[in-house]
Amino acid sequence: MARIALVTLVIGALIASRALCAEAVFRPPVVRIGSPSTVATPGAGGGNFVERLGDGSLLTNVKPDGKSTLLYLSGDDGQTWKARATYQRGAIPLYPIALRDGTILGFEVFPNKQVAGQQTGLYKSWRGHDTLTTLQQTTSHIDVPEAVSGTGDAIDWDNPIEGMVFYSPNVVEFSDGRLLATMYGWLGSRLVPMTDLAYIAGARKLKTRVPNQYCSIVIESSDRGKTWKHLSTISQEVKPVDPVGNPIGTEGPCEPTMAYTHDGDLIAIMRTGRRAPMFQARSTNEGRSWQKAQQMDVYGVAPNLMTMQNGTLACAYGTKNDWRRPREIHVMFSFDGGRTWPVNTLVYKGGNVGSYPGLCELRPGVLLVSYAPHPAAGIPRQVTTVTLVLE
Repeated sequence: MARIALVTLVIGALIASRALCAEAVFRPPVVRIGSPSTVATPGAGGGNFVERLGDGSLLTNVKPDGKSTLLYLSGDDGQTWKARATYQRGAIPLYPIALRDGTILGFEVFPNKQVAGQQTGLYKSWRGHDTLTTLQQTTSHIDVPEAVSGTGDAIDWDNPIEGMVFYSPNVVEFSDGRLLATMYGWLGSRLVPMTDLAYIAGARKLKTRVPNQYCSIVIESSDRGKTWKHLSTISQEVKPVDPVGNPIGTEGPCEPTMAYTHDGDLIAIMRTGRRAPMFQARSTNEGRSWQKAQQMDVYGVAPNLMTMQNGTLACAYGTKNDWRRPREIHVMFSFDGGRTWPVNTLVYKGGNVGSYPGLCELRPGVLLVSYAPHPAAGIPRQVTTVTLVLE
């Protein structure tokens, strides 16, 4: 009996020990949301980006009237901001990107023109070094052989976009200088009408055809962003379903964001609709090919993905519920290279907040999230810190 009791005690101790280890491994970190700091008085939106420049300052954007963009700089980690430059629509990139050597790159969302007889788009671009004042406008060539024109909610349906949409909240920079960025739009190899109910209703109202679904791609540059070529397609088709398996209407995979993980893979997260789950895809060969995109448990738009200095993946995103209800800004975290996302933190809700957050890391473990209210909200353009405490 004593031996049986001893064995039982040992087994019990082992089970308890494993339970404690499991609790230690899966214990969620503490996430602290800081007090908001005002960038500017209420305007017409903004908040698409917040970027750390080579000189240590922070850069973000504000749209005071819907027609122009004010760029604001902060030299004290976002505590105070000063307007530095004003640009008219189309004269400043949606997402300025700071490379490791201090180079600042930026690209216009829509192509300026197509090269006659080729599927090469000419895009306005900007290039500088270390500080905002050095930005000079130039042109970048982007070659996507299968790209075709299309329409969507970004512009009037009567004016098709003549090429892919340059949408890349960040770029992946390899040690040999190569750059990878993301785009979305339409490829001639697959043109299927959107099934999102909002687009179907819009087409009926306008008495026109339903737009085709988007697809998301990766482009590559070997000359620091002067020229780009289509490297691979992340996803051309998704079939989102609700929790009980019923189909959800989709716009197709769009608004892609991409980051390099600590284990050497690439992760891409994409929007699929205004009120639809996001999808995630993985590449194990530096973006040359992608595994089939998988539905996530998160509903949202405008994902903004980055790898923190400690290897944690952080993804800020917004939600679009209904114009009568507040929208939300979230940041979710993955500690295993994007295989799971166990922590999803609500950063802001209320005041008709915009759905396109900016994201950067101020210092190890401390993120800065930017967001802007809807113009009707009458509240300031703001930033706040999100601190991840791994205990």
